[in-house]
Amino acid sequence: MYYNSSANETNMVYGNVRQAFNDFVFLAQDNFQKREKNMAESDKIAAKDSIEFVKELAKNPTAYFSRAATENSWNLRVKEYAKMHKIPEQEIGTVYLLAQGPKEIVLAKAGKAFYGNHSLFSMFYGFCKVVQNWEYFRTSDAKDATFHKNNALNEIAIVTKRLATMVELQKTNPIIRPFKQMFQKEK
Repeated sequence: MYYNSSANETNMVYGNVRQAFNDFVFLAQDNFQKREKNMAESDKIAAKDSIEFVKELAKNPTAYFSRAATENSWNLRVKEYAKMHKIPEQEIGTVYLLAQGPKEIVLAKAGKAFYGNHSLFSMFYGFCKVVQNWEYFRTSDAKDATFHKNNALNEIAIVTKRLATMVELQKTNPIIRPFKQMFQKEK
């Protein structure tokens, strides 16, 4: 198989991915603290468990997104889905869109961390999608893999920067925060 990423680039990108997931942890905890008093006990437990999962994800994103760690089990889920729904072998490529991939598994475990905050969950979903795309295109031998890998790299950089800004804003003194928000919107 052809690998079109250097080890240094891969380590750097996974470092950024880890930081982004750590930022998601901070934002999820902040979201939880704001909503906790209005949550049912079962939702509180689910949110706490999901936040703990995102912490684990931040420590080791390769375990959840790398081709080496996820491809075999994904292929197995695709084959089982195709068999269960009687999808012919020649159409199995479309099943990859239907069977749970790495990002869907992560979302199922992490989704409750963003209780009541659809925009943060949506951002998390998009980030998981782009990390999966980067990882699979980075390790692909397809002709257009480099193009798609680079697009994913750009998106990772954009989201990572946006998350860092969001975290910085949340850590700002509440009295100063509106002025900082106004300044950031002007950029």
